Amino acid sequence: MRAAFVSAALALAVALAGCGGGGSQPETVTARDDVQAFVQEVVDYAEANGQKAALEAINDPQGPFRRGELYIFAYDFNGNVIAHGGNAELIGQNIAGMDDGYGNELLAQFLATVKAGGGWVEYLWPDPTDGNKRKRKWGYVAAVDDTWWVGAGTYEK
Repeated sequence: MRAAFVSAALALAVALAGCGGGGSQPETVTARDDVQAFVQEVVDYAEANGQKAALEAINDPQGPFRRGELYIFAYDFNGNVIAHGGNAELIGQNIAGMDDGYGNELLAQFLATVKAGGGWVEYLWPDPTDGNKRKRKWGYVAAVDDTWWVGAGTYEK
């Protein structure tokens, strides 16, 4: 019984650690290539215009980094929310220790992926279009520089 539990827990951990490649990908509301390109667009914008301008653009509800379900979230490497296009109330908060409601620590997942060069992370997040029910989301995250990183996500269909 314990071995089965450990095997199941390991399988879940691997699934939630991120999906950088290989295998079939679930269908998402926004195509994964589009999410990844969106994040890269923000990284490029920040490199060209600086952090302050990028954070202002991310936080602007009518700005260039809000497209349908897509918005950008930005954090420093200590877990502080420095911009959030989907929920401005999170700005200034630290998400260290925050889990997705099922015991998966979000910051640890995001940071491991960012530090590995960026990529995909699977997690659960409230869906505002469906009564804030927690739903599976696929987020793409990437470092801007050695002080902060950005990401965007799309819900699984």
